[in-house]
Amino acid sequence: MAYLPLDTQTSDTGSELRCPGSSKLICQVSNAAVYIAFGQGAPNSIYDVDEPYLPFTGVLIRDFDAVRVRSKLPGVPAQVMLTAIPAGQA
Repeated sequence: MAYLPLDTQTSDTGSELRCPGSSKLICQVSNAAVYIAFGQGAPNSIYDVDEPYLPFTGVLIRDFDAVRVRSKLPGVPAQVMLTAIPAGQA
């Protein structure tokens, strides 16, 4: 069973999805570029470097416990839908 999805308009301050033990992230990013960072450790995750992404729909595969997403352009919100799939259910 997937974690509840994060469906939000994110700003340059960002939004976070906590999803311990996940291995797949289904993403839909619309209308603005974003930064996505994956975190390790729960409940206090340590995040990797922010990776820039243009608007896209796709799947990112890696082990993570949290994901943080924020708009790349200050003042321009991005519409973001993230669904994390736990390891072993991917």
